[in-house]
Amino acid sequence: MKCEIFNIRLSKEYKERDILTLNEFLKDIDPYRIFSSVILGDTPSWSVLIFYKDKKREIFYKEGMEKPILNPTEERLYEVLRRWRNEQAINEHVPPYIIAHNSWLKRIAKMHIKTKEELLCIKGFGKKRIEKYGDDILREVQEFWSNERI
Repeated sequence: MKCEIFNIRLSKEYKERDILTLNEFLKDIDPYRIFSSVILGDTPSWSVLIFYKDKKREIFYKEGMEKPILNPTEERLYEVLRRWRNEQAINEHVPPYIIAHNSWLKRIAKMHIKTKEELLCIKGFGKKRIEKYGDDILREVQEFWSNERI
């Protein structure tokens, strides 16, 4: 969860521009809670505190993406990722789901992930997991797609 504060100056010269800025911001987020207050004084303004989630990140959490349906190519990538994950689990002496759940690997395959930033869009992949496994996962994905084009 993130938060942002906006001040909408109530004077004619700034009000429209400040509201436009706020509206542009609201297009790209999923607001969780919004608090506002009016501040009176030399420059009257309306302060808005917004707690939110990024829409880009949240779009992949929706019900339809919990169990993505993979096409045959994506299914092969998913199997490559599962093999990598299982080998990693053996090396670390942990259950495979500790490294990555099957549903996460399916989303990686379905979404054609190419960057660490895109990995952040997948539920379960936070900064620590990406720091630990991100390069390996992206290498597996890149290698798969380069071999797939041959």
